[in-house]
Amino acid sequence: MQPIQRTVHCYFKKRDNPSSESIPSTSIHIPSTDATPSSSGSVTNTTPSPISECVTTPPSSGIDANTTPSSNAECQWSSCIERDPGKRKAISEFHVDARDEIRRAYLVAGPYQPPLLSYKKTKFGNQRRSFQKNWFNQFKWLEYSPSEDKAYCFYCFLFLEDVHTTNISALATVGFDNWKRVNQGIHCAFLSHVGTSPKSSPHLKCVEMAEYLMRPSQHIETIIRAQTKEETKKTRLRLKTSIMAVRLLALQGCAFRGHDESSSSLNRGNFIELLKAFAQLNTEVDNVVLHNAPKNAQYISPTVHVTPSPNIFTSM
Repeated sequence: MQPIQRTVHCYFKKRDNPSSESIPSTSIHIPSTDATPSSSGSVTNTTPSPISECVTTPPSSGIDANTTPSSNAECQWSSCIERDPGKRKAISEFHVDARDEIRRAYLVAGPYQPPLLSYKKTKFGNQRRSFQKNWFNQFKWLEYSPSEDKAYCFYCFLFLEDVHTTNISALATVGFDNWKRVNQGIHCAFLSHVGTSPKSSPHLKCVEMAEYLMRPSQHIETIIRAQTKEETKKTRLRLKTSIMAVRLLALQGCAFRGHDESSSSLNRGNFIELLKAFAQLNTEVDNVVLHNAPKNAQYISPTVHVTPSPNIFTSM
């Protein structure tokens, strides 16, 4: 009997190829971006929705919570203000940071003076009176409310803060409609409202405040602040020059004073002569020392020389 020939496959088992493993039958649907007609003939779009559409985003209100009326440069108050003085909100009802911007918008728009063909008539005794259009020419601050048939003061509405004082007229608060009190000469209600002095007239004080708001560079406080800043700069330069002279003389062991320090003396002492030398070298120094300095701030007295000496080497 012929022996059976064995091959290498009898001793070694063939390893299965992972690539040839059976894969479970799963239905994987890859949607197409193109719309394909269904069996019923209708067009079915199998394109999946974008992921961004699946994320729930809270609706935005369109208003930044940190935005204030004064810091929002895009806010146009001119389109928000109420022209009819009888329908306006008081300035005190607005946010404190927005009040000046609202005032500017009103000042740019100007008083509300509608040139109506006729104004509502009110009966006073046996006569019927009404607001007169020519009053606008006489009183530039005057406003008229068609909705309430009353007159108001434009500047007092913007700047008057205390409306409960005794000398405040109806023009600044609830409105004025007593037309028979207008054409009364020096006793005219409008003239009485204006007054004569800003110290005693709330109206004139409000007019001044309007001018300051529209021209801040001309405000008295701004002018004084600028002058004070300039004086401070000059004083510091004058003091620095004096300290430098004191320091130099102290280092060299020289005398400060002279026998004759009068303005007519040819030699006023080392200290003053040194200041004169500094002034000749620098125009800015010359403008702030000695005769160009205030008499009470020349820093040339003996007391000024002695006082800074103990700390002069550590301060400079």
